[in-house]
Amino acid sequence: MKLIKILFLFSLTFILACGSDTPDGWNEMSLLQYGLPITLIAPDSADVKTMDLGLMKDVSVKKGDDFYVQITMSEATSIDVSALVADQLDAEKGRRNFLRIVQEDPAGFIVERSIDSTRNTFDFRYVSVKGEHQFLFQTGLSGFYSLEEVERMYKSVQQ
Repeated sequence: MKLIKILFLFSLTFILACGSDTPDGWNEMSLLQYGLPITLIAPDSADVKTMDLGLMKDVSVKKGDDFYVQITMSEATSIDVSALVADQLDAEKGRRNFLRIVQEDPAGFIVERSIDSTRNTFDFRYVSVKGEHQFLFQTGLSGFYSLEEVERMYKSVQQ
């Protein structure tokens, strides 16, 4: 009987530990009201800004200095996500401050870049195609981010 109780407690602890790994204070956020038919996980009360650039729609979701995701929606040039990711990765490798690929997945990647000779920053790209549109997710264009911050943002946008 004691063994059954121990196994039960162990199982319960395991189940709770494997539950949602969404950070506290983060929730699912629909961007449909901003013209993008997607959702992401973002900090509560994150600021959303939109720009309609004609052929492209740009939506930024920002909260503080450690969460800034920019999403662009445009007409899909391909339905092959891996080809779109390869194009993004080639462009990234061509940057003079590119250092290395930290993580590479079928729909995206995380990279490390140098800021100067003493500091580095991290960035990500994630690509999604829905219907006739392609979505490019990346860190906001201003700011420097740690690997932990970028990993959180990267995970938050995965569809």
